[in-house]
Amino acid sequence: MEKVQRIAGRFILLIAVLIIGLTVFFYQFVLIQPTQLHDFSQTETLVWNRVDLDNDTLCSDGSEYFILTNRGSSNNLLIHFSGGGACWDVATCSEVLSLPELLLAPPQLFYFPEIFSIWPTLLGGVHQRDNLDNPFAEWNIVYIPYCTGDLHIGNAINSYQSEMNETVTVRHNGRNNTLAALDWISLNIENPDTVLISGDSAGGFASIFWTPQIVQQYPDANLYQLSDSAFLESSRWGTTLDDTWKVDWEHNFGYPSGDDIVGNAYLRNTSLYSDQVTFLQFSSLYDDVLTSFYAAFNDIPINSDDYILDWSDRMLQSVRTIDASASNYFYYLTDFGYDETTLTTPHSAMARPEFYEIEESEVFFVDWLAKIVIDGERYSVGTVFLDQE
Repeated sequence: MEKVQRIAGRFILLIAVLIIGLTVFFYQFVLIQPTQLHDFSQTETLVWNRVDLDNDTLCSDGSEYFILTNRGSSNNLLIHFSGGGACWDVATCSEVLSLPELLLAPPQLFYFPEIFSIWPTLLGGVHQRDNLDNPFAEWNIVYIPYCTGDLHIGNAINSYQSEMNETVTVRHNGRNNTLAALDWISLNIENPDTVLISGDSAGGFASIFWTPQIVQQYPDANLYQLSDSAFLESSRWGTTLDDTWKVDWEHNFGYPSGDDIVGNAYLRNTSLYSDQVTFLQFSSLYDDVLTSFYAAFNDIPINSDDYILDWSDRMLQSVRTIDASASNYFYYLTDFGYDETTLTTPHSAMARPEFYEIEESEVFFVDWLAKIVIDGERYSVGTVFLDQE
């Protein structure tokens, strides 16, 4: 018996040593370790760098907030707003996305409560410097992480009380974080030739919301904006924005939010900046994440596929409305990756490997984006979907 215990003890010790060894190896040789320099001009070219901002910035769980930068060799700038879900009540704000869950990609999550240290390692798509197919590989990048569950625009600290008397405290601090990030950008990156303001998922909402601020910072640049996978229509936006997240929408953005907050932002901004900004939008026809959020946000049962089709119909109508009213708006619609089992299509493109794979009507998404932003062409892809009333 004693011999068995000794063998078991040695086995457990061996497993512990292996785990520690693998962890150290991953941390030292696999995990990207960004530099930490505040002055952008002092950072190394094509190396990720972390910038800590002022004391008003923090994540929803109270942890520290920072942005990531990567200096390129050109005088062009990519400002990218990260995705990461949203939460608006005790049920959704209790469903935080942990690092293991992120890596395992579970079917139902709501928001990131912190910025994971592994984040630079996970960034793909347009952020891949070593991909020969990346037309933006030499651009300067400022990546604005997201960890506040409020589409980068909230200004509230809320305690959500459950029926079991459990309290969840969430710091919806997106507005302060974004303003601090944009202030840093303005001070550190002067007079870029071309600026692409992009964002995926929740960041796709933010990219269109914050475009006016960036236009003011860079009025002489060639300006482009791209929302990647950002559409969610609901009659409850007004109360969520102003009562829950304390956005003070009309005061800060200058127009009513309405039920289609992204569509209304496009209508407003395409009109205001018709000669200054080219506006772009990417949407996956049956987006697996946005359809789930659409059902949850609107309390729609998911016992049939009706909510998926309803979301898709509303998204297409929003695109039709914007396209009919704005000459400086172009879209890319696709059913790439359609899953016949779930009846959905994949969510987002810009920061994922699919950035190089998505193809619609014999046009790759990456090529479409490059031809517009770099070559100056102007056209939409996926027009066939708008013809299907």
